[in-house]
Amino acid sequence: MDIEAKKGASLPSRSTSRFARLALLVGLLVAVILIVDRRNAAYRSQVHVERGLAHFEKRAYDDAVAEYDEALRLNAKSYEAYYERGRAYLKSKQLDRALADLDKAVSFKPDFDEAHVLRGVVHLEANRFVEAITDFDRAVALNPNFAEAYFNRGMAWMRQQSYERGLADIKKGLSLKPDEANGHYLKGMACEGMRQFKEATAAYEKFLELAPTNLSQQIEEARQRIQELQRSR
Repeated sequence: MDIEAKKGASLPSRSTSRFARLALLVGLLVAVILIVDRRNAAYRSQVHVERGLAHFEKRAYDDAVAEYDEALRLNAKSYEAYYERGRAYLKSKQLDRALADLDKAVSFKPDFDEAHVLRGVVHLEANRFVEAITDFDRAVALNPNFAEAYFNRGMAWMRQQSYERGLADIKKGLSLKPDEANGHYLKGMACEGMRQFKEATAAYEKFLELAPTNLSQQIEEARQRIQELQRSR
């Protein structure tokens, strides 16, 4: 060994070593604090989402949006907050805002089948049928047992007077969810569009059998459709 080189070598002092260990500990502590803070923010964000849902159930959509705003301030990547805020915007007929939020939700969680269906509904409300069907197709691809995706795609086909394709989707939805009242109402519409009046009447009657009382307008419309179909026989 080169003795001169050995003599010239500098070794860290104990104080330097102690400082390095202290710096490492401080760094680890800061990292832990940041992780805890992020988790805390995510938790607080979820609390605001839950509050927003409570407002949504009461149809207080502006209050719900305010809660989702705060949720997203705390956690800008909360796909759930974007989805729920989009749902509130849709209910208040703010279609552009709803679409922007659902785009965000899907960008953060591409396999979010419910977000694809809801975005399809927004497109349907805006008469963008091709885009609506694309979203419903994606939802079905992600979840082949998603009855609402078939019902909504059936509606999109019917809005384009493609009653046969609409009926096929609605029947598929009913095979998955046979007690869905609205599915039977849609089946009645599709059958009526295909001039299958007997089947349409049976579907509307099934709707009346299953429909909850809060669907009073649809119940009245179904009764009127049955009367008109009976007169047309």
